[in-house]
Amino acid sequence: MNKCKLKVELYYALMPLKEQLIIGHEKVSAKEILLIKISDKSGFYGWGECAPLRGVHPYSFEECVDLAYDFAEDFDHFEIDPQKFSPEAPFAGLIALDNEAADEADDEADEADEADEADEADEEETPPALLFAFEQALWSWYFNKYPKQKEKYFITTPTSKLRVHKLINNLQKLPHASELSSKHPEIYKIKVARKGVSLQEELSLLENFIKNNAHPEDQFIFDANGGFTLESCQAFLEGVSKFLPLERIRYLEDPFKDKGELSQSLPLKVAYAIDDLFLEYLNNLADIPASVSTIIIRPTLLSLGALCTLLQEVRPPLQVVFSSTYDTHLTLNFYESLASLKCLHPLLGRSHGLDTSKYTLGDPFSATTPTTPTPKLISKLL
Repeated sequence: MNKCKLKVELYYALMPLKEQLIIGHEKVSAKEILLIKISDKSGFYGWGECAPLRGVHPYSFEECVDLAYDFAEDFDHFEIDPQKFSPEAPFAGLIALDNEAADEADDEADEADEADEADEADEEETPPALLFAFEQALWSWYFNKYPKQKEKYFITTPTSKLRVHKLINNLQKLPHASELSSKHPEIYKIKVARKGVSLQEELSLLENFIKNNAHPEDQFIFDANGGFTLESCQAFLEGVSKFLPLERIRYLEDPFKDKGELSQSLPLKVAYAIDDLFLEYLNNLADIPASVSTIIIRPTLLSLGALCTLLQEVRPPLQVVFSSTYDTHLTLNFYESLASLKCLHPLLGRSHGLDTSKYTLGDPFSATTPTTPTPKLISKLL
């Protein structure tokens, strides 16, 4: 495992969505994707994906591309020491190159310190989704080159595989019956409290779906995207309880806009999960109310290093669920690997929000080859 230089290449892809999404106040009909390829002279490589989603990530695709060029140039001043690589902090293996004479040890140390300080400053200013993409590419390169290291870091038993709950964005536009039918119990995540849909209409759609499509042991996640008040949440639960036992509801996801309402008591009780609201507790997990059973994390909102640090601060009974921002198969597959890390696996829930590929078209990565893009679907930037 010798030190080596790495080459960075940047590519562009456009991935349309099957139908327009409204996220916050943003309308999204396609995702622009910046792909980062990191390779060495031996031909080993890894890919990373940076694709900020409007309405979710607080920075633009253009900002990420501009910074990616600078970040790629910075790699010319570093080499990687595989002995220092860590999957929880891939940048730890990068070492600044010294351009002075080999015997100038003091100068080397000074330059390394300066490079570390500059790197820390870059991490503070760089959008986390871009950091995540470079870390993802480094991670993939490392385990492509050193596959035997997987035994050291990963759980490889069948139970390590993530379960994915089925996403239904709109009960008025249900997937094909063949996709819904199952001989085994499923977990469904269904969007509720949608604008323009009355409570009675929503309850009618839910009742019809559950009676005609659901397995008697199916469980449900209802995602309100902050659309409930305390009163409307109670009315929703009262209505649902007439055709669905409340114990089959895993949790209500982001029921309220105001985090203060999470602590308010309702006559009918179900567990809550926080997604968008989670960011308000990012620096103090101890303040998360007892009513919250699950925190939902979109990993690309954090750098990989920050995500791993955060996950190791989570304490039971809280569990963590990953959620996709309509990512490509490259990143959906990467979440599977991330969840198999020995240090993280016990902290994660067993059903995750990664059922988004059915809403995308022209994914540059396929489900069968999730680590290598289709050449005709990408174009080179650098």
